[in-house]
Amino acid sequence: VRMFKFNRWTGQLTPNRDAQGNNTFMTPAGSGPRHIIFHPTLPSAYIITELASTLIHAHWDRDGSRRLRALSRPDLPSVFSTLPPGTPRGCPIRSPDPTCPTQAAAEVALSADGRFLYASNRGQRGGISNVAIFSIHPATGNLTALAWETGGGDVDFPRHISLSPDPANSFLLVANQNSNTVTSFARNATSGMLSKVMTLDLGDVVSQASFVSVVPPPW
Repeated sequence: VRMFKFNRWTGQLTPNRDAQGNNTFMTPAGSGPRHIIFHPTLPSAYIITELASTLIHAHWDRDGSRRLRALSRPDLPSVFSTLPPGTPRGCPIRSPDPTCPTQAAAEVALSADGRFLYASNRGQRGGISNVAIFSIHPATGNLTALAWETGGGDVDFPRHISLSPDPANSFLLVANQNSNTVTSFARNATSGMLSKVMTLDLGDVVSQASFVSVVPPPW
């Protein structure tokens, strides 16, 4: 993960280097970092990796250098699988083997209150598709897996997920790339759990659609 300073007045980007001239946060080899999200109050950042289907918990210096670094507490885990326990790792998403199930994580979302994190898992050829739900420890930022929501099978290669922008993040929208659908979930702000509201098939509206993102408008 490369780090840059952003000048909000001019739009200029410059490398955010440490004393050794490094502006890189290293993730495990072959993990494939895809997206990053920052906790609203804790000095924590979460990186979702496409190839390893993991979440990496990193320390974010909110008030100083604003750089990422590894967690300083060896007693806390820093890498969490987005997949249910016992799920076979499978092949890379672009594997030429048509018989090998594939798995790849895609998007990450975090509730405005900083209590819950959501991550999408894309599966093909027998791989699993779902939205993983994690709770976040209020002091350490540590993650605990709670559940994996499939929407009764409607979640299908979820390339993107978005929380509604109301203060309670009352809904989670899922863009299902392979089925050309959008699934809406109601979100319980106390437990973090999701319950399916509906799945909208847009295949009749957009010819040969392949949805990759869903963005709710301002509340």
